[in-house]
Amino acid sequence: MEAILIPNSSSISKQYLEEKSNQIVSLVLEQGFFDSLEVYKLMTAYEKLFDSVKKALKSDVINEIEKYPKIDRKFGDVSFDVSSTGDRLNYEDYEPYRAKKQELKDLEARLKMAFKSKDIIVDPETGEELPKVSIKSTGSLTPKITIH
Repeated sequence: MEAILIPNSSSISKQYLEEKSNQIVSLVLEQGFFDSLEVYKLMTAYEKLFDSVKKALKSDVINEIEKYPKIDRKFGDVSFDVSSTGDRLNYEDYEPYRAKKQELKDLEARLKMAFKSKDIIVDPETGEELPKVSIKSTGSLTPKITIH
């Protein structure tokens, strides 16, 4: 069985994590000790491992946190709390909402077409020229890795 290195919980802080992160990045990018694809693969695998463990422990951790009064939930450099997202209402149950939402989707589709087109696009419902809307945020590239 492989050894799993888990640092002492008292040494985990924002500063510790930042230092370790910088060391790994330096070893890869500046010193060339490791291949960036290999390190990225390992980080992705560990991320999946940690997410799986956190998911399995979530219910128990919530129960454990709630045993302590809010003022006593700090252990070393780490504070624990439980947050709630609240209920999401289903506005789709209301037909007028669904109709307005569909109108917006249709308008978005026409605006997208106007943005991509070199020609002037006229809104068939209003007869008005559709503007070329601005870009709210630009797309980005993200490495994708699949672990089999």
